[in-house]
Amino acid sequence: MRVLKQDNNLLIQTRTYQFYYNSLEPLWATIIKNKTRRLRLYLLPQINLSDKKDKAEEVVSVSLEKDQESVVLHLTVRSMCWNTKEVFWKLNEQSIEHYCIVGGGKEFRIDDVIFLGASAYEKRLSQGNFNTVFSPSPNAEFYNEFQPTETAENPVSAIKFRGGTGIFTPAPYFFALQWKSGTTIGMGIFCKPGDYNFSNFLYLGEPDGFCLRLAYDSATTAQSPWHTPSLVFYFGKDRMELLERYCQELYLKGFAQKNTRPKPLWWYGPIFCGWGEQCSEAMRMSHNKNNHQLNLSLARRACTQHNYQRWLKLLLQKGLKPRILIVDDGWAEKPGSFLPHPERWNDMREFIESCHQQGIKVLLWWNCFESEIIPFDETIRTIEGKSAVGLYGSPCADPTNPAFIQRFRKIMYKILSPDKGCLNADGLKVDINGSIPSGKGYIVYENLWGAELMKSMMRLIYESAVSVKEDALIESHTANPYFNDTLDMLRLNDIVCPEGKEIEAMRFRYEVARRASTDWLIDTDCWPIKNLRHLHKYVRLQPELGVPALYYAQSLGNTPEMFTDMEYSIIQSVWEQYLSSKTTE
Repeated sequence: MRVLKQDNNLLIQTRTYQFYYNSLEPLWATIIKNKTRRLRLYLLPQINLSDKKDKAEEVVSVSLEKDQESVVLHLTVRSMCWNTKEVFWKLNEQSIEHYCIVGGGKEFRIDDVIFLGASAYEKRLSQGNFNTVFSPSPNAEFYNEFQPTETAENPVSAIKFRGGTGIFTPAPYFFALQWKSGTTIGMGIFCKPGDYNFSNFLYLGEPDGFCLRLAYDSATTAQSPWHTPSLVFYFGKDRMELLERYCQELYLKGFAQKNTRPKPLWWYGPIFCGWGEQCSEAMRMSHNKNNHQLNLSLARRACTQHNYQRWLKLLLQKGLKPRILIVDDGWAEKPGSFLPHPERWNDMREFIESCHQQGIKVLLWWNCFESEIIPFDETIRTIEGKSAVGLYGSPCADPTNPAFIQRFRKIMYKILSPDKGCLNADGLKVDINGSIPSGKGYIVYENLWGAELMKSMMRLIYESAVSVKEDALIESHTANPYFNDTLDMLRLNDIVCPEGKEIEAMRFRYEVARRASTDWLIDTDCWPIKNLRHLHKYVRLQPELGVPALYYAQSLGNTPEMFTDMEYSIIQSVWEQYLSSKTTE
């Protein structure tokens, strides 16, 4: 690394990039890559409060510190919002780390943090001549390459963006700027455990530039001095390689934790989940035969002991024996309850024991946040004095509330314990994580929000389950390294994408999930499938992506096609070949 100074000019050269700064333009710097000016960066982040916008009035001082590994550009800034504001650009040989430390008052609420731009009173945005922006966060439109002037979001909740998010909640906090020449600059968030109190990470593009935003929703109280998360830049040509490097550094620096829990052989499946057949039953029960919209109420009603016994018996007769059976949505009397629905399940414990006798483990579907059995005081509340309501219309539990924590641990005991009066299930399919509230106007027992609130719930689920049953399997779709120590299996989630893009979309999700962690197993999911031809293709692909998962036993429901011997033969062949590679623990 070389530092060249001449008059007002400062040039820092590394083997990977060059960083140019002119003290006559103290708010700006330029990144040069492959002898081409790639980015003109606005250097001062904007840290807005719930009641006051941050405006940097002037740079008071600039200093340069150098050691064997890095050069740090340190700017002291006068701000209308903060008593003290210090901005740091730490330049390493192959990356750049940028952060800010502010002070002013004993306690305050952060509304948002804007990196690489400012909008208070006078808009300033970073610029670059890149062609596309890559996001690893899947959406229903399978749209992950954005134009520089567009917006891209990576929320922890499910929002209506590009057909709907909630597939990964959240994906890794990373974007990549891409040039036609192949040059790629990745940008990821470094955050200490406990400090992920933001609900969304956004790329904001406009005709005259771009910036990045962390949305805190004015929901948590911060202490002075306050250290922003770091924005880290990586340089290369392959966006997935940069994503992997970013995720690996999170583990190396202690910002995310490895999961070294032993994996029993049964965790490797294959899986049969009854949700696809529940939906097929719902289609058949619908009075409007021409309406192919899923009726959730009817699908839940199809979650019965009789149906699951029938579907499992059929699969076994066809030579298909899953190691894992997932009883999906509708098994419980009410959302959040451990009690099976009395009209649908005569004896769930007996059903689970019967599966165990056949060498099959049983997971139960679990709505991550929603519950109808808890009192108002144990819910996330609005400032208007009501319970926050999730995607399925039930109140959202507050995982930081001590009363709920105690209640939840008892629920996990009832679901997972082999003791008398308990269900003796083997784990949970944690779903609908996107029901977590986001935006302003909520009250939580502890000072947590956003990804931290999600982590609090996932940690409660995981630790409670493992404390009851040592080999309990927890799967979820929180495909972010920060959640790596709260799940054993990452689910690629429902196959929602434009028709004809199913294989490509699921491969993409796999690529993101595997780079986020090599610790978790991957549940490849299997619902919804458009027709039997698509089923053939995806079943054959599944072993390449992870654990084969079958959501159907006899039909797809949305077409008149019924399974034939061909379908069972294809699935049996794929499963046998897969199982032959999973013979030891």
